[in-house]
Amino acid sequence: MAEAAYGEPSSRACTSRGTRGDGVGLALVLIVACAVAGGAALAAAALCWYRLQRDIRLTQKADYAAPQAPCGPATPGISQPGDQRLAHSAEMYHYQHQRQQLRCLER
Repeated sequence: MAEAAYGEPSSRACTSRGTRGDGVGLALVLIVACAVAGGAALAAAALCWYRLQRDIRLTQKADYAAPQAPCGPATPGISQPGDQRLAHSAEMYHYQHQRQQLRCLER
């Protein structure tokens, strides 16, 4: 009789152990789910930070303005007024094109 009492668990012990096991399993699932969600949020934050830093660096490069020539001749090799206008137009086109490309990157 002593063996039967120690060898076989009573029905009450099985029920309480089963309920406690389900609670532990549920807690484990919740902990794992929160850990995965936290890791995904951390990865998303790192990606956003990286992209923000890259955009800041590109903006700083674009904001650099090349120094303008003094009021004298614009370029030593260009002497005719038509050539000066053409060179100025080319500079402006290049500048505006780069600004437009950077604006597209910001979107």
